[in-house]
Order: sequence, then structure tokens, then C-alpha cells
Amino acid sequence: MDARLPGAALDLDLTGERPDTVTATNRGEPAAALVHLYRGGAAPALSTAVDGYVRQLTDGLPQYRGRIALVVDGLRAALVARRGARADEVRGRLAAAPWVPGELVEEERYLDLRLSTVDGGAVAGQVVTDGSRLVYASLFAAAG
Repeated sequence: MDARLPGAALDLDLTGERPDTVTATNRGEPAAALVHLYRGGAAPALSTAVDGYVRQLTDGLPQYRGRIALVVDGLRAALVARRGARADEVRGRLAAAPWVPGELVEEERYLDLRLSTVDGGAVAGQVVTDGSRLVYASLFAAAG
């Protein structure tokens, strides 16, 4: 291990005075090492220090032998299905709504992005488009 880096001794001061401002670098050596590693880039000494901190923090804890990836894949699939169902619901409501979108007036343009105001009898708001693709919409419809 690099002599300039402190050892991987776990020093948790739970009774000492706390700083007024909490930052990732004043929350202990493991947090500081991680911040420097991810902000400053890979360095063998930092990687060694982080490995030492992790070993020391987890030494004696029971090991989890399961597969986290299966849980994450299941969550991702459920999220995609939920988003799809919600998008179908919104599309159905929009298709069934008795409104005419109104006139689109371009307000600003940056590269291919266009900010336009929509003003119609039953709907008003703003939309951002990228060519013909809708990127963002903030619309308000009058109750019918």
C-alpha cells in the first residue's frame, strides 16, 4: 500500500463533534477514498485503499450467496411493463378526448430543438420538439 495513504483502519468517531457542513470527504476514510477514486480517476493506491476498507468493514459479516442481477432484471422488466401500461393509458385518454390541439407558434430554436407555444380553445401550454419528434410537453386542458 502507498505510504502516503492511511491504513485501512476503521476509525468511526461516533461521539466526537460533527462538522457544520457534511461532505463525502469528511465522512471517514472509506468515503473519502471513494470520492477521490471516482472524481480523480483510477489510481492503484486508491484502489488498494478502498479494497482494504471494504475488507475491514465487511470482515465477519455473513456472505450473501444469492444473485442480485436476477432481482434487478425483474425490477427492470416490471418498470418497463408499468411504463408501457401507463403510456397506453395516456394514449387512450388523449385519443378519446374531444379537443383540438390548437395552433403551434415557435418561440425559440436551438440547433434542431424548437420551443413552441400551443394555444387553442381547449388546450394551452408549451412543447419542445426535435424535428418532428416530441421531446417535452407541458399542456393544460380545459375541463369539459
